[in-house]
Amino acid sequence: MGLRRYVARKTVFALLGLLAVTVLCFVIFQILPLIVSCPGRTQGQCLNALYEPSPPLLGGPSIAAEYQSFQQAWGFFQPIPVRLLLYIRNMFTFNFGYNTGWAYTSQHSWVPVSYTVEHKLPFTLLLLVSATMVAGLAGTGLATIAASRRGRIMEVSMQAVSLLVLSLPVFFLGGLVEMGEALMTPHAIGPSPLACCGANEYVPSFVLDASLLKAFLLPFLTLTLVGVCCVFLIQRQSSVRGPGLEHLLLERAKGVPEREVLLRHAFRERGHPPGRTFAVSLGAIVSAAIVIETVFNWPGLGQAFFMGELSFDLPLMQTIFFILAVGTILAKYFFDVVSGLSDPRTAVG
Repeated sequence: MGLRRYVARKTVFALLGLLAVTVLCFVIFQILPLIVSCPGRTQGQCLNALYEPSPPLLGGPSIAAEYQSFQQAWGFFQPIPVRLLLYIRNMFTFNFGYNTGWAYTSQHSWVPVSYTVEHKLPFTLLLLVSATMVAGLAGTGLATIAASRRGRIMEVSMQAVSLLVLSLPVFFLGGLVEMGEALMTPHAIGPSPLACCGANEYVPSFVLDASLLKAFLLPFLTLTLVGVCCVFLIQRQSSVRGPGLEHLLLERAKGVPEREVLLRHAFRERGHPPGRTFAVSLGAIVSAAIVIETVFNWPGLGQAFFMGELSFDLPLMQTIFFILAVGTILAKYFFDVVSGLSDPRTAVG
């Protein structure tokens, strides 16, 4: 398979994945709520309860026209195929609608979902990117070291610890980390300074200062711990098996020390820490990040999704679901293309 054919194939798969995710999001957040949550209501009453924001206190005569324009943009009273096409257009043009729950609404004006996401996304990106990069490097390094001590107490212990950490629920693991931090610094017990506090809530701005870094430490440590264990279990086998094993055997036959073989050849060939972590473990890390943000009151998309569930804010939930799913697909596609460009063996198959 040539490089062009490889890239074209990955592009087609990515586009099909984006289409499938969008249709799934449409079914979950636009079709099922109308079937399950609206018994005994008319379609207009159900749409008003689920998707349309409450009129602001300062709304004038134009509020009816705004409602009509909003309904036409989403095609609420159109057949399902028409609604689906309008839904795809809105989601990919970042027309996400308005917040309908009490967590991120205002009494004076409609709050767009895009405004909430714009202020929440930097917090999630900071947590995900930093934890994923550190977990990729540390997990691959530990896997390479463990591969040089196969069958010894160190390797067996590292595998046991990794399996134990991954078997624990993420919220329980986060609670253990928070408890350990509280025991070491008893005077620091209390809510995070970035915690969201209730209805009609302000959305904190992303400013790198001391308070942000202090609140960032615990969720970063928890997510990094999960990522390190995940990457360790994946990369340990690829450090000593699979394509490239003959090359390592040749280096050993030349008399090259085992440590140099692992660090200079196995780690370099089988590592690719950031990309491999994104490609193999991104879905699990994103899922863990959503729970961790909620546990530690980190004001990212994960906490916003939880607040959307509490307030039944369907437009906010569907937007966060869509963004995280599309981001995962695009990250996987980017890694596949970069792998094909940097290593011709990948494109050849």
